Amino acid sequence: MAVVSPNRGIARVWRGLMLAAASLAVPTVAHVAANGGVPLRGPFLFGVALLSVACVALADRQRTPAAIAGVIGLSQPLLHGGLVLSSHGTTSIFPTPRMIFAHALATLVLTVLLAGGEAVLWSMATLARTVLGTAAPAQVDCRPEADSAAAILRSPVDLPHPRHLLLAADSPRRAPPVVAGP
Repeated sequence: MAVVSPNRGIARVWRGLMLAAASLAVPTVAHVAANGGVPLRGPFLFGVALLSVACVALADRQRTPAAIAGVIGLSQPLLHGGLVLSSHGTTSIFPTPRMIFAHALATLVLTVLLAGGEAVLWSMATLARTVLGTAAPAQVDCRPEADSAAAILRSPVDLPHPRHLLLAADSPRRAPPVVAGP
């Protein structure tokens, strides 16, 4: 059974599009709430396409909360500008203190939610790889013990027995420090 990796294929695309959708939701909902409407043309759609491509490109590894907050925070003024330029309303391009606070609060909430989802997804993928045995392939020394062709191993039963056993619980004995001589 193949384990899906969050940084490859369709999982990477979905993770990137989720970040793009979260980044897009804040300015769009605020713009609609201010009676601005949703323009489906011009600079706004260009910003949406550019943001989506950038977010999928950034999904090649696990994102930190700071990276998520950076993407959401930096996209807010750009998408706000695209919304204002694409609409024919009287919405001001200059933000008010109340608007800045609302964007900052929404960025914080979305960052916490997406960072938590990112942590859960990567933990589940690691757990699945560990449980299914694909996390780290076993290292078995299969070198022949003699230089003859007859010593080639043909089945798992013929594998050599381990010569050394490492115990994970083995630790050095602890004692007080030794005092230096007089």
